[in-house]
Amino acid sequence: MALGSSFAAGPGIRPVINRGALRSGRNYPHQVAQALSLELTDVTSSGATTANLLDTPQRTCPARSRRRSAP
Repeated sequence: MALGSSFAAGPGIRPVINRGALRSGRNYPHQVAQALSLELTDVTSSGATTANLLDTPQRTCPARSRRRSAP
């Protein structure tokens, strides 16, 4: 499992696999997992803080979420 903020998420590195979190599919966690043939759960998110890791949910893109749930 990968947790972390912008340094871990790799914003601006293509391909972007989560636009709300600005998470790259070639960030460091993905490269290590691939090199070691490991399964990865990547929940890194640009802008994350220590509070987000401990007890405060981070809303990476609430407007986009609302559009998806609309009928």
